[in-house]
Amino acid sequence: VIYLYFKWKYSYWKSRNVPYISPIFPFGNISDLVFLRRTVGELYNEFYWKFEDKPLVGFYKFAQPMLLIRDDELLKMILVKDFNSFHDNDIFVSERLDPLLAYNPFILRGERWKKIRTSHIGTLTPAKLKGMVPFTVDVCKNLVTFLESKLSFPIETRDLCASYATDNVASCAFGLQCDSLINPNAAFSKVTRRVFESDKQTGLVTMMSWFVPSLLNFFRMVSKDVSDYFIQIIKDTMHYRETNGVQRDDFLQYMIKALKENRKDNDHVVITSQCFGMLLDGFFTTSIAMSFVLYELAMHPEIQNKLRKEIQSFGENITDFDYDKVQMLNYLDMVIHESLRLHPPLQTLTKVCTKNTVLSCNGTDYKVDKGTPVAIPVSAIHMDEKYYPRPKEFIPERFSEEQKATRDRYLYLAFGEGPRICLGMKFAILQMKLGLIAILLNFGLTTKDKKPIELDPNNLLFHT
Repeated sequence: VIYLYFKWKYSYWKSRNVPYISPIFPFGNISDLVFLRRTVGELYNEFYWKFEDKPLVGFYKFAQPMLLIRDDELLKMILVKDFNSFHDNDIFVSERLDPLLAYNPFILRGERWKKIRTSHIGTLTPAKLKGMVPFTVDVCKNLVTFLESKLSFPIETRDLCASYATDNVASCAFGLQCDSLINPNAAFSKVTRRVFESDKQTGLVTMMSWFVPSLLNFFRMVSKDVSDYFIQIIKDTMHYRETNGVQRDDFLQYMIKALKENRKDNDHVVITSQCFGMLLDGFFTTSIAMSFVLYELAMHPEIQNKLRKEIQSFGENITDFDYDKVQMLNYLDMVIHESLRLHPPLQTLTKVCTKNTVLSCNGTDYKVDKGTPVAIPVSAIHMDEKYYPRPKEFIPERFSEEQKATRDRYLYLAFGEGPRICLGMKFAILQMKLGLIAILLNFGLTTKDKKPIELDPNNLLFHT
């Protein structure tokens, strides 16, 4: 009976005249993900290149039909033009078990997403980010001091950037001085590491929830004691600031102000979830993306030298740089975005169709049913020679204003695009820029090893 059910399900794309990859019982087309042989980005790259002349491809996650998008016009339709039919991301967590994740704008759905986005969007404007720069500069000073003490030893950039991101988000989002660069056993740092270095059970649940989302009605993604720790920090800080009339130009203060007009009993949970979201976004983007930038600069000394000269033309010390000066570093911006093109923190974006709709391309209509997950293969699009000539090469000039004008903006998806573009994008880029400025003003970069980077299929981040 189960086999016949799967066989019936596997006729779904054929009956709709959608080009598809033949599934194999019972995994459909994702057996390599189930057995951790490849990352989701690598698998979707294969699907992408199998159908070079098609605008979309059907495939199966076990018995569930999914679509993979190849055409730039369809990208635009899904992300913007027909956004109301694809406004939710295909990710679920239990609000009861995981409140810190459940209120994250990336995860929230429908009207609840709109409400949180409205309160969130005013907290990371250029004016607000300007107020946070002094906090990040202080963290950068600690970063330089730490590196000066380690000059005799090779440094693992991922760990370095993770500590930098932890300290910066602790200050800018939670109003805390963490100093994990100097003291890795600081309480905030230890709890943060627990979030990102899951035990085997949590890791298994994380992976399996991608295959069977309903599991998250019964299992937590973030352990209760970790969740309680962050909620208590926010409660204590809010109480201290309100009792003592303390104001600070950080994300926490902006969120308190944004929610002040509509106070509710669970405000501290909502605010904690937004600060926790900043931790997730800042940690992932900075620890992964910034370490890749450092790697590319070490591999390309001529680009490193050119960038250092640009930075030195604006100042000799990290304290010389404010928000406005950072925005004037055009080559730094190009370097970061080119690295993000080659190494996007999330290899794929998956939307879910929220109402029956039709995708039209080249005179052909494709019916998409409500509930169908639609995958956007970010890394494949970023490596498509049609959009980016010599795609494997590190060429920052691709992101000059002149070059960007020759491409549709929907072809660069390091932070998504459209109404659901990452709200923390500007903060993440700003903290990366300041960290890179501090490093390049004081140190040169080399690498022990010229081997190309390979992604670890066992790293659960690359299964999102």
